[in-house]
Amino acid sequence: MIIQSPANALALPAGYDSQDLVSINYRHFALWLNQASLESLSGYVSELCFPWSMATRTENFRSRLNHLSKHVLSAFDIVGQHITSDTCHIIACEADKYVCSVSLVAPLPQVVFQGLQAMPCPDIFDMPEMINHDASPVAYIESRRQRYCR
Repeated sequence: MIIQSPANALALPAGYDSQDLVSINYRHFALWLNQASLESLSGYVSELCFPWSMATRTENFRSRLNHLSKHVLSAFDIVGQHITSDTCHIIACEADKYVCSVSLVAPLPQVVFQGLQAMPCPDIFDMPEMINHDASPVAYIESRRQRYCR
């Protein structure tokens, strides 16, 4: 018996590891930059937390969070188009039923903040919040992995 992936399988970005936790009334989907790529990065870690809009929350409820991974990849693409550069890289993108967060490494947090201000807010999100973390990119991703990998 040959097992094949479905024709509509999601294409994940190269160089990222993924995890999809599914439980009763809970789901968490994450993309994390792999260890080899992380070690070459340095700078400040900033996390952009995008709460879901009411329309997206309703759609997530109706679809039983089955579109969560598609929303994460959409957020990854949107932030990647407007904020990333040679010095600013996405290291993580995570979502659950309440919020979608994108974590970036930049030389200064102001680089991320300026990119966020210039970025149009997509309809699937409400007003974002920016959180700066006092950790290296490797330590930050390791803490996120430990939090969700049980």
